[in-house]
Amino acid sequence: MPLLRGPLVLDGSMATTLINAGCDYIEDDPLWSSRALLKDPKKVLQTHLDFLKVGADIVQTNTYQACISRLQDVLGISIRESYEIVEYAASLARRSIEHFIEDNGRNINEYYVAGSVGPYAVSLCDGSEYSGRYIQDTAVSEIRKYYHDQFCAMTMARVDFLALETMPSLTEAKIALEVLSEYNHPPCWVSFSCKVIYCFVVVVVVCLLNHFQDEYRTNYGDLFSDVVYEISRCPGVTAVGINCTKPDFISGLLKQARNVLMPFVVYPNSGRWTRATGWVEPPYYSKPIGERVQEWIELGARIIGGCCGVSPMQLAEVSKSVKGPLVQNCPF
Repeated sequence: MPLLRGPLVLDGSMATTLINAGCDYIEDDPLWSSRALLKDPKKVLQTHLDFLKVGADIVQTNTYQACISRLQDVLGISIRESYEIVEYAASLARRSIEHFIEDNGRNINEYYVAGSVGPYAVSLCDGSEYSGRYIQDTAVSEIRKYYHDQFCAMTMARVDFLALETMPSLTEAKIALEVLSEYNHPPCWVSFSCKVIYCFVVVVVVCLLNHFQDEYRTNYGDLFSDVVYEISRCPGVTAVGINCTKPDFISGLLKQARNVLMPFVVYPNSGRWTRATGWVEPPYYSKPIGERVQEWIELGARIIGGCCGVSPMQLAEVSKSVKGPLVQNCPF
């Protein structure tokens, strides 16, 4: 994974950008933004381009919700045809880079396609990646089959590296990486959706304050520092990090895990979760994402982008923070 030439900019939210482009039908669809691969592929291509135009170095395939078994069930197609949809998603991402460099005279070797693989929860289509509780009563064999299907499709799609994202638990991440080891350890990052457990205490003696700290954990409850340590030891993992998480939590998470010598990938939300519509625009956070980027870089972030709710306009601010004011004539 190309992390040696400095911090890279990852793209933002495919779903948010598609909805803003008129694809609101994805909100109630069991395939979510992957439905647009079939219904509006030109808008998927344009979304990739919009992020490239504002400075993205990496675009992710529109496959987070493209669970192979769900594609088969919802569309009534074969497993081979489901694989072809994932391949098509990767081809759109690759084509967007080709179009971009043709129009801007850039070097194609400086842009990358990451194959998005969501957690097992996407096969359930119930938002349970935000708790991870299914790991308690789901057979390991069932989770392994899910990842075998996704990795087989991604191998055929020939992406540059894999993004195992929105992981709620260490247990599931380790299962996924065990399966991935059967595919010759392709390079990947593993990112977790996280939360903070606040410690509200009344202390009389000031010196006791150091004994009470907020706990930064995955959505399932694993201590984030433990997760980073365990995942950093797995072959093929070149970065570990955080996505689909409130931006206010990111610095604390990175500080907790900074003793592990592993590059971080960071792409937080700009929104809040509702069951009806997923992530929607929030009230205001304490500081815009773009203003936080330099601190995250100082804490070890080497890939920085946006997750739910992050539009090309917002990603432009991230890109300016990473690269300086290099993106001119932003169309947004």
